Amino acid sequence: MSNSYAEKKYTYKVSVVTAVYNVQKYVAEMIESIIAQTIGIRNIQLILVDDGSTDDSGSICDSYARKYPNNIFVFHKRNGGVSSARNYGIDHVDGKYVNFCDADDKLKSDALEKMYAYIEEKSDIIDLVSIPLIFFGAKEGEHPLNYKFEKTGIIDLKERYDCIQLHTNSVLVKTEKIIKFDEQLSFAEDAKYINNILLEKMQYGVISDTCCYYRKREDGSSALDTGRNKKEYYIPYMERFIFDLIRKSQKQMDIVPKFVQYICLYDLNWRFGIHPCVQPGVINEDEKIKYIELIKEALRYIETEVVLKSDILDCYKWAIVSLNEGKSTDEAAYKSLHDQITQAEDSTTGHLELYSVYFDFINFYENSIVLEGYVKSPLDTDKLQLYCTFDENITKNYAQLHVRKDKCDYFLDEVLIYSTQFEATIPFSTESIRNLTLYLEIKGQVLRLEKCYFNKFFPLSHELNNSYLYKNGILFTWNTNGFEIKKKVHKIKALQKEIRLLAELASDNDVMVKRAAISRTIYHFLKLFKRKKIWIIGDRTTRADDNGEAFFKYMNECKKNHSIKIYFMLNKTSPDYVRVSRIGKVLDFNTNKYKIMTLLCDLFVSSQGDDWVFNRFYSMAYAYKDIMYRQKFVFLQHGIIKDDLSRWLNRYNKNISLFITSTLREYNSILEYDYGYSEKQVKLTGLPRYDSLYDDSNNRKIITVMPTWRAYLVNGFDAKTDSRALNSGFVDSTYCAMYRSLFTNYRLKKSLRDNGYVLQFMFHPTMPRECMDYLNISEDMKVLPSNARYCDIFARSNLVITDYSSTVFDFAFLNKPVLYYQADKDEFFSGKHSYDKGYFDYERDGFGEVTYDVEQLVDLVIDYIEHGCMIKEKYRKRIEETFYYHDTNNCIRVYEQIQNLILEE
Repeated sequence: MSNSYAEKKYTYKVSVVTAVYNVQKYVAEMIESIIAQTIGIRNIQLILVDDGSTDDSGSICDSYARKYPNNIFVFHKRNGGVSSARNYGIDHVDGKYVNFCDADDKLKSDALEKMYAYIEEKSDIIDLVSIPLIFFGAKEGEHPLNYKFEKTGIIDLKERYDCIQLHTNSVLVKTEKIIKFDEQLSFAEDAKYINNILLEKMQYGVISDTCCYYRKREDGSSALDTGRNKKEYYIPYMERFIFDLIRKSQKQMDIVPKFVQYICLYDLNWRFGIHPCVQPGVINEDEKIKYIELIKEALRYIETEVVLKSDILDCYKWAIVSLNEGKSTDEAAYKSLHDQITQAEDSTTGHLELYSVYFDFINFYENSIVLEGYVKSPLDTDKLQLYCTFDENITKNYAQLHVRKDKCDYFLDEVLIYSTQFEATIPFSTESIRNLTLYLEIKGQVLRLEKCYFNKFFPLSHELNNSYLYKNGILFTWNTNGFEIKKKVHKIKALQKEIRLLAELASDNDVMVKRAAISRTIYHFLKLFKRKKIWIIGDRTTRADDNGEAFFKYMNECKKNHSIKIYFMLNKTSPDYVRVSRIGKVLDFNTNKYKIMTLLCDLFVSSQGDDWVFNRFYSMAYAYKDIMYRQKFVFLQHGIIKDDLSRWLNRYNKNISLFITSTLREYNSILEYDYGYSEKQVKLTGLPRYDSLYDDSNNRKIITVMPTWRAYLVNGFDAKTDSRALNSGFVDSTYCAMYRSLFTNYRLKKSLRDNGYVLQFMFHPTMPRECMDYLNISEDMKVLPSNARYCDIFARSNLVITDYSSTVFDFAFLNKPVLYYQADKDEFFSGKHSYDKGYFDYERDGFGEVTYDVEQLVDLVIDYIEHGCMIKEKYRKRIEETFYYHDTNNCIRVYEQIQNLILEE
């Protein structure tokens, strides 16, 4: 220990510096975890730096500072990013050691005490001490790097180079060693910070019996979750973290130590296997080429020994080794695999690690089975064949094959492992026990597929040993010999399988798994008393007023069916709850009762396509897959699909049983694009809510602005609150600029005022309401509440301005004019949003003029105002040609198609 460090007097034993930005849901929990530390709050200095939060985070911090004025200090500053906030806090540190706990994480109560005691004891040989990271929130379990915490002790990075440290929230560092964070680095700033310190002594302490709880947010709003949409994720990360660390270690040690190599390999592993390697539209082509070349250059610093001893997939190991040896990816990545095939003495029972099969669907018919899925292989589809056999039957049932590009494994955008989609129809009529096995034929050699996984719509779960499906007397299970299928099995046998499954669930250490045993038991008990089919209809969790409510109203008021129990799903806190309750029975989405009802349900009918519609159990769904297999999903749609949503709504992702469409071109697009549905699932009926559209715009003089959302400006969806979090870069976005310029335009305001018009704004429900704080909305502009009914907005408006929203189809259906404002067209359709441009061309097919700058838009708005907002004849004609039906029988047609679906089943 240096004399200056030993002699300096510190007011506190530990300082905790925390950057705070829009974390009102979490920050109090983090602060409470610090207050509860066994080292004593009197020994802690908690520095909270409010980095320009727009929510209540800052006031929450202030309230704690008032309670603990000698220990909790709050500083408010303009937003500058997490590194800027931490650096601001570092300037006020007065503790002997420093921790950087994040505002949405928390420390175990004894964490600071144990870290402090250990680093005090070992301060002559280490500068920091680390504790394990435990995930909580949307993800639970151990951090993958926790293997280094087998026991408390010293990690020597020269010997144990794989025991890397990447986070600052789980360490305690000597104050005399702290440096400033790199404010130009938005990703891996923690890793750069910690390892710049570790380079000096090449060792640090680890404590095994405490931890830091590391939150994975349910809304997906962490920096890592949203990083690919930001330029800073790419070249700046490579230059300011990867190469900065490489060059600094070369300068200090004349070599790149293995622990630095391992850091690079570990961190880059999350990047070189993602496809596309660069999120479309974020950086240009030249920047993309430079980014990929930087990754390749960094990988050349990693020795073969470090690569081969790592935990990354074998295919990536060979790709990296080949890159460093100057070979082609194909030559090196596949050579070992090909050798295994040609040299295997008994390839019929051989097992290759990189040959695996993923099952998507299975359907049982009277005399056949149809099995679908895909095979992961180092060989392209045209180099292999796949067939199925029962037991030792010599009959080979060959499958139809095609390439599944979205499931291939990539290395820097080059295919490394191919995915071959298969569909096998297998005759099946015997009543005896049969084992169904899959084989690959490769260049005359035969490989039995034993490494199997079951995707989300397959009725079995590879996580459970006793997983099974029992339906119509068929018992379907999996064992080491393949699928076991029995016909005409008595219910008693199925009950025995259920008891074994319940015992497996109940014996698990995870409380959530134990709860699954309880839920299944309740389901089977209630099923004994079920006499009617159950349909659950819904829109959003917090809103109705869409196709779901329209169809729910029809089923309760016009088409009562006493053989069906009809329920509507909605949060009880919703402003629509009372209204919908007057129509029929409503289930509160946030209750356990609703969860059980989703198991008993036969049919989900919804305007929303998110997974929560048919999966209320989220990550625990694997415990209920046999039950969910029986259920059908009718997708009413939120609006008419004009773009390509196949990345989201494809059959493998949603498995829609009945896909409702409203225009002929929309119908054809679902069949022609890569959705994976046929005429059996896709039906042309019209949207249920169109039955209730009406016009009440005479003498109202209302113009409504209704933009759609931007996936790249918000973060993951929280089904419980029907909300997303706003990305920190929103204020600098093109979206923000285009609407701010519209709402502050002097000519528009004057025209509205002179002609007695009102401009109102209906914000898309997916965009957080806080966005409006940045749009300069004036007092004379009306902002509609989030619970405003769309049918009333359309009825009362004379003109609607949108960018890309499909809701204007409803407005056009009433023969009213539309204007499109698309200043960010290139960015919107670059791939950053959740869908791609489809058949609909706004210039050719739209229901009004398309504008690309605010002055052009204002000119048109003024012109429409001066002509009484009358629709132009060419747009009236387009409307007539667009809609297949112009009546109020949409609900009737939807109901008839559902009845046909049930009869077919």
